[in-house]
Amino acid sequence: MKAVIMAGGSGTRLRPLTCSIPKPLAPLCTKPVVEFILDLLNKHKINEGIFTLMYKGSSIEKYFPDYQYKGIDLTFTYEREPLGTAGCVKQAMNNELEDFLVISGDAMCDFDLTSAIEFHKKHNADATIITKKVDDPREYGIINSQNSRVVGFSEKPDFSGCFSDSANTGIYILSPKVLSLIEENKQIDFSNDIFPLMLEKNMKLYAFECEGYWCDIGDFKSYKQCQVDMLEGKVDCEIDGKKFTGSSVIKSHIPSGVTIGKDVYIGTNVKMGENVHVGSNSIIGNNVTIERETKIQGSVILDGVNIADNVTINSAVICANSHLKSGSCVYEDCVVGEDCIIGENVVLNSGVRVWQGKFIPKGTTVMQDVKYGAKGSIRVVENGLYGATNIEITPQISALFGMGAGSLSQTGIAVSCSSDNSSKAMLYSLAGGISATGTRVFNMGQMPLPMLIYGARLAGCDLLIYITGGINSKIHIFSSGGLELTRKQERKLESCILRGEYSKASWLEFGEIKSDYGIADYYTSMLKRQLRKITQYNLIAITQDKKLGMALNTAFSRVSDLSCSDMEIILSDNGTKCTLKHSSVGNVSWEQLVMIALYETFENGHNASVPNYFPTAAEQLAKKFSKKLYRFYVNSTGNEDSIAREMALSQPYLFDGAVLAVCVISYLTKKKISIKDALSLIPEFESAQRFVKINGSSPMILRKLRERSKQYKEGIVIENTQGRVLLKANKLGSGLIMYAEGYAAETAKGLCDDVEKIISELSLDN
Repeated sequence: MKAVIMAGGSGTRLRPLTCSIPKPLAPLCTKPVVEFILDLLNKHKINEGIFTLMYKGSSIEKYFPDYQYKGIDLTFTYEREPLGTAGCVKQAMNNELEDFLVISGDAMCDFDLTSAIEFHKKHNADATIITKKVDDPREYGIINSQNSRVVGFSEKPDFSGCFSDSANTGIYILSPKVLSLIEENKQIDFSNDIFPLMLEKNMKLYAFECEGYWCDIGDFKSYKQCQVDMLEGKVDCEIDGKKFTGSSVIKSHIPSGVTIGKDVYIGTNVKMGENVHVGSNSIIGNNVTIERETKIQGSVILDGVNIADNVTINSAVICANSHLKSGSCVYEDCVVGEDCIIGENVVLNSGVRVWQGKFIPKGTTVMQDVKYGAKGSIRVVENGLYGATNIEITPQISALFGMGAGSLSQTGIAVSCSSDNSSKAMLYSLAGGISATGTRVFNMGQMPLPMLIYGARLAGCDLLIYITGGINSKIHIFSSGGLELTRKQERKLESCILRGEYSKASWLEFGEIKSDYGIADYYTSMLKRQLRKITQYNLIAITQDKKLGMALNTAFSRVSDLSCSDMEIILSDNGTKCTLKHSSVGNVSWEQLVMIALYETFENGHNASVPNYFPTAAEQLAKKFSKKLYRFYVNSTGNEDSIAREMALSQPYLFDGAVLAVCVISYLTKKKISIKDALSLIPEFESAQRFVKINGSSPMILRKLRERSKQYKEGIVIENTQGRVLLKANKLGSGLIMYAEGYAAETAKGLCDDVEKIISELSLDN
């Protein structure tokens, strides 16, 4: 008997695996599924196979260069246009005079075809459909039969239409009479067209129920499960030419120290480093390299993949010849296409698919599929998400971020954005996502971050989100007062966004969206209230943000003395910090201005709080007044800095450059002293900040640095007689941030230079 092997489908649900290969060549334990089908045909004495091909059909023909497989003669036919399941069979078997078999080339099964053929002949059937009982019939064509005679069909019904649990497997035994019902060169299906027509004509259409294994391999869940079933001995098949009844197949040397779970397949020439763990139900293809400390659980790793050290892969599929660099994490239901490069410390979140040939840069967190270009990813950076506008940061991502933040908030979220249309569009989506969790939203429109911080405080919000746009967009998130989120808050936010663990309000419980665009006036009034007396300077605000500039210059205009020397207040890009410039002292740093504000705080009898990286000169100042100085962490991992964080909320000058400037100027006016006099009140110190890119693992470099330094709460400190440098890794792990403090003038920069040289040497060694 001949068999028509249908192998023309595009395997859409298996992309990106099927972007590179047709579905029949998808490997199961390193062997293409179509070979298992041919093994089945050979077992049941079928000696000729006719392939119907379309999508990447030439790849299948090239796979059988001798046009035979274990004695089965193979021929290949191609569809120029999609002809449907019946149309392609008509093209392949148009002049056939004998009964023949039709079987899928991309579904795994071990049916007793001999018994099915005998049943077909015994009943002198025109067509026999091989069926299989299934638990959930909704994804299949359902066959209704009486005494094996087919009396009805239902194609992928819901439960109300499931009159049977017998699924159509797509395996048929047909007589030439059926071919006469199929029009040539026309798209026609068996289930929808030919079999119903046969019932109308009262032709002999039978169903034969098989008890064996059958898996359509229509998606990655079934693709992985099929291979597990093979390893557990649930499929009557041969793996590597041997009958398999269950356990593991290991064809490579496994070094000591490597742990292997149960029901694992490991192909030839697989190399593993120290302390590698390959968990149960994992498939490792041929010529795979897995370096030390890597953990693989329930995943499929195809041929030629290179996996570096400290990689985590959970329930994922990694396609051929891809490279996963050190520290990368690939989570549940991810698929990495062929020839991809996944950079160091990259995180592929659950369900992400990366199409073939893509490069994901170091430190990237990917939250959505990567199909186009070499980017297609979102970078998690300090205080939020960063990516290309409307490519990586989209309204959809903004809404998702809003739902995550809404699930985190207890009292409401204040939101605003920069002055471009893209940010405004993202803001609307963000607000909708927050509201969908039942959390109230204060939409403050297009205004700068310091005004948002102030407005959030007035509204009693515990979170605030600020969106900046341009070619790239960033979604910034802070807790109340402008503090960065704690690590606990960050992790909860990540769980909400990445795993869909966010709150969902009923339609009656959506959070109220309030729009308040009067915050700029309130903010300006607040600055004015702090400046009541004429100063000894002509105050000039310098900022890129028009609203901030207008608010600050409006406050300054009431107290400036135009006959005096100019004092420039220069705000940072986001307005949260400022520096000062005056002819008597030159440039005054943000740290020095904060020290003046701290001086007033201590002088008034209050304790104070500063960021962990702030110069230790602040402790000297606190000691002078017998007051306590607290420090809060940039990314707090516990509650040990809760007092410091709470206290920081009463010091808005730490998070707002305009407020800091007003505090300092107000103090100068009240005390009738100059800026030079104020600087003489605080300890002398020189500070500098620098970012250093590194090669390799930031934790490893910090560990090596710790050998010559000491742990300091958040980061490490290198200290000598000239001063100290605090080092901490950025969130991407791509570099180290240095906060240097010199005990004498002009030494901070030199300290940075010295430490950067040490880091460069360690990076080369890493």
